[in-house]
Amino acid sequence: MGPEEAIEAAKLVDVNTEFGVHYDTFDIIRIDKAHTIQTFKKAGVTLHLAGIGDTITI
Repeated sequence: MGPEEAIEAAKLVDVNTEFGVHYDTFDIIRIDKAHTIQTFKKAGVTLHLAGIGDTITI
């Protein structure tokens, strides 16, 4: 699922915050993190992208 599909899914289930997983694990699914976060922001969805070993407190 790419960013556009993830945004659409967020809207379908009426959420405004998403946590990205499984990105950048293979070349085919590498993303431009800053661009992707901005794309979500423009759609009204907050995207959190934790790196390996990072912790996100909710």
